[in-house]
Amino acid sequence: MIIMGKKAVIVVSMVEESVEKSNEEIKKEILEELSRHPPTIPWLKKVEKVTVTEAESHYKAGPQTGHLQRTTKPKKTPRRDVTNKM
Repeated sequence: MIIMGKKAVIVVSMVEESVEKSNEEIKKEILEELSRHPPTIPWLKKVEKVTVTEAESHYKAGPQTGHLQRTTKPKKTPRRDVTNKM
């Protein structure tokens, strides 16, 4: 069974004050904020680029339970590239 999905990669520039924090602190803050509703990106200055790709995953039913198990890594195919030209 093949299940299709999409993934997005977002490249942003950050506010100047971000240099005062370590990369790990910023990463932790971003992940925490993206886990909340509504999600926000702290330190965001401007969205530079958004790339959306198809992600194909192959699954098969497990021998005893019938639950789906991934058989290969997702296949990523670039589909759309949008760059903010502001």
